[in-house]
Amino acid sequence: MAKGVRLKVQLVTLLKEHAETLLRAAALPFSLEQVRAQRHEFHEQEKEMRQVYCISVLAEQANLTASLRENLLLVPIVRSSLARYSIYTPVDGLMNQINFMSENAFVKRERILLS
Repeated sequence: MAKGVRLKVQLVTLLKEHAETLLRAAALPFSLEQVRAQRHEFHEQEKEMRQVYCISVLAEQANLTASLRENLLLVPIVRSSLARYSIYTPVDGLMNQINFMSENAFVKRERILLS
């Protein structure tokens, strides 16, 4: 008789496990759909982030291009201004200090220009 009860208990346990397995199997399509929806949402967020990044890069590129054009316009002016001035050393060797002694210059008279 104990063997028959034991078999019935095993049968009930197997039926219970089978029912749980069927419930989990029935829930799989919903879980899979939820995963697909999350994946789609992440994909949309990634697309939006890429668009924002591209827009910011293009705006920065426009700013840099404008700045570069402005600097390129200034190069000939600075080059011609520098071509008018030459500094010659009185002796061979290294100079420790340069003083600029010209009236109407951009720096004050006898102020150290370079050390």
